Amino acid sequence: MKLDSKAISKKKLDHAIKLYQEEKISIGRAAELVSIDIWSFHDELNKLGISHLSTLSEFENDLELIKKSN
Repeated sequence: MKLDSKAISKKKLDHAIKLYQEEKISIGRAAELVSIDIWSFHDELNKLGISHLSTLSEFENDLELIKKSN
């Protein structure tokens, strides 16, 4: 039986969003889990009507991830 990669990706995205909403991971870490950039993950949140509110710590973590990706 072949696994549907879109279904797997959707499941990973849903899981990352859930962890992010529960404030268990930062937006940067959530994006990493789904293998997309922060901005794309933010777009996914917007599509679902989920607001993105950063704490200072989360902002600093995300800034480090951005620096590493450049």
